[in-house]
Amino acid sequence: MSQKPLHYDGSGPITKNSSPTDSKPFIITDEARKNISGNPYTLK
Repeated sequence: MSQKPLHYDGSGPITKNSSPTDSKPFIITDEARKNISGNPYTLK
């Protein structure tokens, strides 16, 4: 069996030929920070 099955989270076996991800810095604005940090289960 040369092909290994997918894992439960959907990821497959790690290949050594994969290229690194693009790691450009980004800036989070105050408005975006408010949207991220809130409780999603509360009603406004």
